[in-house]
Amino acid sequence: MLLFDFCSVNPLLPWFLPFVLGLGLGYLLWSKYKAMVKHLENSNLDLQANLAASIDENTQLRKSKEAADHDLHQVKNKLRDIESSLSATAARLVNTDSSTLASVTPKIESPMIESSAIPITEKVEKSPKVEEVVILAAPIEISKSIEKVATAAPNNAALVESNNLQILEGIGPKVLEILNNNGINTFEQLSQKTPTELRSILDSYGTKYRMIDVNPWVTQAGLAHRGDWDGLVASQREIFVAKNPKAKEVVDTKIEKHFMRLGILKKYAQDDLKAVEGIGPKIEQLLLADGIKTWAQLSAAPVQRLKDILEKAGPRYMLADPTTWPKQAGLADAGEWGQLDALQKALNGGREK
Repeated sequence: MLLFDFCSVNPLLPWFLPFVLGLGLGYLLWSKYKAMVKHLENSNLDLQANLAASIDENTQLRKSKEAADHDLHQVKNKLRDIESSLSATAARLVNTDSSTLASVTPKIESPMIESSAIPITEKVEKSPKVEEVVILAAPIEISKSIEKVATAAPNNAALVESNNLQILEGIGPKVLEILNNNGINTFEQLSQKTPTELRSILDSYGTKYRMIDVNPWVTQAGLAHRGDWDGLVASQREIFVAKNPKAKEVVDTKIEKHFMRLGILKKYAQDDLKAVEGIGPKIEQLLLADGIKTWAQLSAAPVQRLKDILEKAGPRYMLADPTTWPKQAGLADAGEWGQLDALQKALNGGREK
């Protein structure tokens, strides 16, 4: 039996085997390194592709936002045109020729009193107290018994047809018909009459008009003829206060109701946040939920706080810009309605144009 002869082994073999093993291990490590580098390169390419796609998407969103802003501006312009058209149409309907009205109104022989001449003290006392503000021009101080005073439209006689005598306190359809039948068709003609002459005209139609007070008609007609709507509001408020000395809440005068129907006047409840351009019902609820409940609180709120409220509410409110909200609220709280109206006309959805 032959034994392995270590002496016959080549002396280089013990050194050669470790070299071969080291070479194989090095190849394996190099292969792993190359595979890892290739994986990283592929990941980098994917990230670059995703970044490019995000940039494209952001560009598209910016373009969509610009297009939406442009469309919103166009829609607002169209709405203004429609409101102007509706106001003109309403004015024509309200000022329908009196002879046409007389022809379709049945003649009533029973005694009657014009509704505008009936004292309404009892009705006022039972009504719930609601503070309201009608805005367009600066407020006018009328009486200490009225806590909030409404304002009238800009002084311009062209705002009302000269023959629309029914906007005067105390004149209704039947009285208007009597005045027209006696040659009194315009504010100017009525302002040139004396209370005695007007009393004589009404008395000639019987005792049913005896309770109507004609004294305020001449003054109101003169104010309307000159287009002094602020003065007419003041006059009609004084008439109301005289009839209802215990009244505490603000009431709308006939001329104010007329202008509100035409869209010339705006009316908001006290501390109604929607009076601020750019705030609608949903944003109002967000502000109320965050503790901003009055014009004074909104005027003192930092713009960044308002932006944070909108941001927390989600992307649907990303177009809202609260930059001018505190200034608008401050003007409303101070009763600077003329300045607020001028500021809002210079805004577009709450933003400066």
